[in-house]
Amino acid sequence: MRITSSFVSAVLFAALGFSLQAQTTIEPAKPIQPKTQTGKLNAITDVPGIEVGNFEQRFTG
Repeated sequence: MRITSSFVSAVLFAALGFSLQAQTTIEPAKPIQPKTQTGKLNAITDVPGIEVGNFEQRFTG
């Protein structure tokens, strides 16, 4: 009985160690290519549908 409980404890500790090692593995972020789009009134949109600037002549003077 004592050998069985020791074996089970060893297996559980091994599984815990493996799961902790798997969680601490970090991959660096990969950069994405910026993509500039224009929306209505020649506005620049970073995210489709969200205007962040407007270069219409009547607004820039």
